[in-house]
Amino acid sequence: MPSAASAAERRAWRRLLGKALLLGGGAWFLMNFVFGIVQCGDEGMRPAVCAGDAVLYSRLRFPRPGETAVIRSGGRTLLARVVAAAGDEVDITEQGLLINGACQQEPGIAEKTFPLESEVRYPLRIPEGRVFLLGDHRSKAVDSRIYGSMGGAAVQGTAIAVLRTRGI
Repeated sequence: MPSAASAAERRAWRRLLGKALLLGGGAWFLMNFVFGIVQCGDEGMRPAVCAGDAVLYSRLRFPRPGETAVIRSGGRTLLARVVAAAGDEVDITEQGLLINGACQQEPGIAEKTFPLESEVRYPLRIPEGRVFLLGDHRSKAVDSRIYGSMGGAAVQGTAIAVLRTRGI
């Protein structure tokens, strides 16, 4: 016949296991439906995000102009800054980036914005539910100059924190 101490120990272990399962299930839910973590694989957002940095992002909010979006395109996960949203008109000319006819002054962007060889034609009106994205390091970025405006399942979420994994 089991002793009272061993029955109490079993109950304590069951409670501990239940709490661990609850915590693990909560963490799994948060990381699969609310947040995500992605490692930056290129230099397209340098210096804000460098290759190798980990980025925590929210899956709950669609990114707005000025924010960094996490996108999935061509089998790759990329990071790029939202420069225009639904209803905006984007043009890239010898003057640089124009949004709704206004030349953009972009602090932190050292390079001039040029169009890339692609099927994207300017001026481009951004449809509802989509955004136009550009990497901060324009000469190395893979962005909307190649893919066009993005939306739907391609936009994974909005970056909320960069976890620097190495020096700049």
